[in-house]
Amino acid sequence: MIRLPQLNKTGSIITFLSLFFTLSSVIIHAQSIEYFVSPNGNDTNTGTIAKPFHTIEKARDAVRTILAKNTNSSIVVYLRGGNYNLNSTLVFRPEDSGTPQHPVTYCAYKREIPVISGGRIIKGWKPLKKNLPEISENAKGKIWV
Repeated sequence: MIRLPQLNKTGSIITFLSLFFTLSSVIIHAQSIEYFVSPNGNDTNTGTIAKPFHTIEKARDAVRTILAKNTNSSIVVYLRGGNYNLNSTLVFRPEDSGTPQHPVTYCAYKREIPVISGGRIIKGWKPLKKNLPEISENAKGKIWV
């Protein structure tokens, strides 16, 4: 039999809660499936931290494959820091969320900042040379086309 040191009521509660939350996080983490996405990754990779996917779409599709098997695990997709430039609309369906008991979470990796952008860089702008009568005096010389 193991004898534990005696604690007062407050100390016992704090000790119990600390142990509970520590074990809970270990258990939840153990039941989670993790994928990683990085602007430096490759979509032929396996989605691990060492071999991350390149696109969020690839991670989403890998998650869909897991969800189709009715897994009883939560899924976390970590986005590494950097720019994710989308060429088309990124679509998530309701079923991409998992279930309340086993959710799918997309989040930034520890202290990193991912930026998801659907914007496009437009090059070749030139100042408008024509002197159109409908342009106010304040706008003349400030219009680029």
